[in-house]
Amino acid sequence: EIPRTTADQVLPGRPKVVGVLGTSMNAGKSTTVNCLIRGLASSGLRVSAGKVTGTGAGGDPHGFTDAGAAKVLDFTDFGFPSTFRLDHEQVRSILVSLIEDLWEPSTDVVVLEIADGLYQAETARLLADPLFSHVLDQAVFAASGAVGAGAGVELLRNHGIPVSAVSGVLTAAPRAAREARAVLDVPVIDTYGLANPDLARSVL
Repeated sequence: EIPRTTADQVLPGRPKVVGVLGTSMNAGKSTTVNCLIRGLASSGLRVSAGKVTGTGAGGDPHGFTDAGAAKVLDFTDFGFPSTFRLDHEQVRSILVSLIEDLWEPSTDVVVLEIADGLYQAETARLLADPLFSHVLDQAVFAASGAVGAGAGVELLRNHGIPVSAVSGVLTAAPRAAREARAVLDVPVIDTYGLANPDLARSVL
């Protein structure tokens, strides 16, 4: 069992960790992760990637690898076909173990995808755990609309998680992207724009 303590005690000397969260399923999280990995790797950084929660499927890990991640893991590598209805201590342990196992001496950045939306049970419990805000240096938030983007950014900040960018499905709709830019004080970056090395580095 992982003790309830700070990330620096649990994971001393860890690399920078960026989490990708979203409003719901189909908000564009996996595409956001893939583009971010591609951009960071193209900028010369060594990137590892993992998926903390969800239901096991080969598509996401294969996508991370294809995007340029040097090492890829998810919860299935720790013996869980799904994290649905796992107790919080197990999900918490998966989070810490993923970062530990993705961290190698040459790793510059670890990118983590958190499945589903912020109100989904496993994600909500992670957000409420102080360790989560300690292990995440930045978050990129994927949303399907401006209202969801605004609410998600506020909720993450209320839990002590800094949000460096909003992306996801909303950026495919010019009007939704304009609305989000008008109300948010963080950059709204086109999902595929994250594959640009300079834009990808900006989220760090």
